[in-house]
Amino acid sequence: MQKKGYRTHMVGKWHLGFESKAYTPIHRGFHSFTGFYNGMQDYLTHTTSGLDTVMDVGGYDMRRDLWDAQGRSSMDNILWSLNGTHSNVIFNEEAIEIINAHNTHHTEDPLFLCMSYPNPHSPIQPPAE
Repeated sequence: MQKKGYRTHMVGKWHLGFESKAYTPIHRGFHSFTGFYNGMQDYLTHTTSGLDTVMDVGGYDMRRDLWDAQGRSSMDNILWSLNGTHSNVIFNEEAIEIINAHNTHHTEDPLFLCMSYPNPHSPIQPPAE
């Protein structure tokens, strides 16, 4: 899509591999990614610990990966400050920011925004409101 001029962004659950950088969203055609790599996580703590008895890798997984102005990938942007914020709130706010920034800075380019919410399976943790 980038070859056709699209600005491409992904928000939410990746779950398509992260064994190496080559498998991650910004190396698979997205200008930016905000979300988590694992298949599931706690919606507030953003950890997998105790949720998956088969592949419990544990650890905090909420990140923002992107290409910087010099064309270098940045993948070490762990969003520690979002611990305690519900994933859906994070994803919704990020999508709004992407759309607003696109409408301000990239008005001539088409936008592709992939939203991948983790809601269809456990853990079932709806927002408080």
